[in-house]
Amino acid sequence: KQWYSTQSTGGYYVSGTACTACSLGTYNPTAGATSCTTCPTDTTTYGTGSSASSQCMDLCIVPGVTYGSTTPPTGFRVTDDTVVTLKCEDGKATDTDTFTCGSGIDPQCNAAQEVKDENDSTVTIVVVVAVLIVVALIVVAIFVIRKRTQEPSEAEVRYNAAAVVPNNTYEIPIKIPSALKRKEPPPPEPVMEEESLIDKFTSLFT
Repeated sequence: KQWYSTQSTGGYYVSGTACTACSLGTYNPTAGATSCTTCPTDTTTYGTGSSASSQCMDLCIVPGVTYGSTTPPTGFRVTDDTVVTLKCEDGKATDTDTFTCGSGIDPQCNAAQEVKDENDSTVTIVVVVAVLIVVALIVVAIFVIRKRTQEPSEAEVRYNAAAVVPNNTYEIPIKIPSALKRKEPPPPEPVMEEESLIDKFTSLFT
C-alpha cells in the first residue's frame, strides 16, 4: 500500500492497491493522497483526474424557457459545454432545438404564427426582388428590339435615297458620253441698226 501511495500523482488518489482518478467535481493536488477534494458549491471540474482547485469552474444554470421545457430541466447546474435540448408546447416554435448551456444563447418558444410570418416576409422579399429583375430584363429587351426595328437597313437606305417621280417611276441616272451630248449653238451676234440717210448727212457737218 505504501508503494501505491508514493506512486500516486496529483489528480489521483490511492484506493486499496490502485491509483484512481479524481471523479468529476473533485480534485487532488497531493501525490499519494487517499481521497480527492470536492469543488466549492456551484462549481465543478470539466473532467476526471483534476489536480488543482483552479480547475473547478462555475456551473452553468440551464435557462428558463417560456412555453417550453428543457433537458436537463430549467435551473439545473451543468458544465458550460452541456448541450441542452429545447421542446416547445403545441402551437409554439423556436429557431433552434438545441444549444450549449455556456454559449449565452437564450432561446424562446414563440407563437408558430410569428415564426411563419417571419418566414413569409423573407419569401415575399425574395419574390419581389426576382420580379423586379425580370421586369428590368423585359424592359431592356423591348428597348433593344425597338431600336433595331427603327434603324433602316442598307436596302431601305438605298431605296429612300432614290428620287421618287410621278407615276411611281424612279429616275435612274445615266452617264452619256460627251461626244453624244447635244451642243448648244453660239449666241447670235448683236444686229446693229442702220443709220438713216439724214443722220449720215447731218454727221458730215458736225
